[in-house]
Amino acid sequence: QARARLSKYRTIAEREELVRAAATRAGDATTSAAFVQGASDGAASANLQARLKTIADQAGARVQSVRALEPANEGRLRYLKAHLELAGSVAAIYATLRAIEGREPYLFIGQALLRMPVAAPGILPTQEPSIEAQLDVYGPVYSHAVGQ
Repeated sequence: QARARLSKYRTIAEREELVRAAATRAGDATTSAAFVQGASDGAASANLQARLKTIADQAGARVQSVRALEPANEGRLRYLKAHLELAGSVAAIYATLRAIEGREPYLFIGQALLRMPVAAPGILPTQEPSIEAQLDVYGPVYSHAVGQ
């Protein structure tokens, strides 16, 4: 039994460098791509808004407006929020939603309102309709963690 324990401790000791490197990476969350980056709330909020605009543009949606919302604290994390209004085809809006929640930094859609405006005269039933979306998006900011 003592030999088994000794063997286990040797195995752990052999991995010390790997464990220390992983702990350093995990502890250095201020540079982690998982968090919205910025030296201040204003800079991080501007980065969030620019990122949302870029995501929507790449997905083929038209951004009508994007603005900052009041930040929120939850536990030790601070979340920045933004309100995004856009329009586009169903496919473009869907691609925007997937891209927002499917990449780093981690962003979450807290509220979504989708509506189809009244079709303009002359729109053929075979044409894909445009829809409008209003999204409240939020993401964590590590550098502004509560108590840091």
